[in-house]
Parts: sequence; C-alpha cells; structure tokens
Amino acid sequence: MTFSLSISTEANRGKGHTNYLSCTILEEVISIMGEQLHREIISKVKKSENYSISLDSTPDAAHVDQLTPVLRYMEKDSPVERFVTFMANNGHGAEDMFNALMEFLNTHDLALGNCREQSYDNASAMSDRYNGLQAKVREKNNLASWIHCTAHSLNLVGKNAV
Repeated sequence: MTFSLSISTEANRGKGHTNYLSCTILEEVISIMGEQLHREIISKVKKSENYSISLDSTPDAAHVDQLTPVLRYMEKDSPVERFVTFMANNGHGAEDMFNALMEFLNTHDLALGNCREQSYDNASAMSDRYNGLQAKVREKNNLASWIHCTAHSLNLVGKNAV
C-alpha cells in the first residue's frame, strides 16, 4: 500500500476516527520539521565558525518583496551552501538591508566578525563600495570581502535574451 493510498483511505473518515491527517496537523508537522532543519543549519554554521553570506531581494507570488539570505560554510572539508529563510524587506536602501541582515545574525547568534565573504548583485544599494551594503558590512568587519555574484548578471542576460 502506498502512502497516497493510505491517505486517501484513512483521511477524512469523519468524527470519532482519529487520523492526524488534517491540514492543521500536517502544517504543524511541516513547521516543526522546518524549524528543526533551520536549527541544524545554524548549528553547522556555528560549528564551522567562519561563513559567507549572500543576500538578495525577491518578490513572492503576491509581489511582496522579501530578503533571502544564503549561508556558505565548510562542513568537514567540503563547502556547503544553504538557503536559510525569507525575511521581510523593510526597504531597498543599504541601511535597511544592513539592519535586516544584522537582525538575522543577532537572532541566530551568528557573529558578523566571523563573516569572511559577502556576495550580492550589482545594484548600487548592495555593491556600492562607499554607501552600499558591502560597505556597511566592511565597516563592522574588514575581513568580509565582497565578491560580485555573477549568477545575477547571467540571470539578467538570460531574461533579456528571452
């Protein structure tokens, strides 16, 4: 018997039949699994000590702009890159994004001093060496070198080519 067959035969049997397959229960299970995975990723970043961050903004299906942090770290002798979460984007300015980044790092007890690389797109709010996000991070940690994310440029080329 497959899992889907089990759900189709056991779910929604009516009152008095406990099945733990309601949408509320399933959403709770998924949420708990997501939180555990998130804790595991943060734990591995802390264990690695040094990390790099990539941050970008992207709209969701409802066209609400969100920030998406991606952490890179070493696990044993292999580099690992993990998307961590969606964060509210409270503005497109460098200061707004820096504050969001610092709130994220502080919430997860990740020291900005352990960041060794930062990677963003070529938007001036991100990449400007004097007033961009990279400059604000470098003010607090001069070891966090900035590397342009070429994937953003490649994505724009592909989009415009289509």
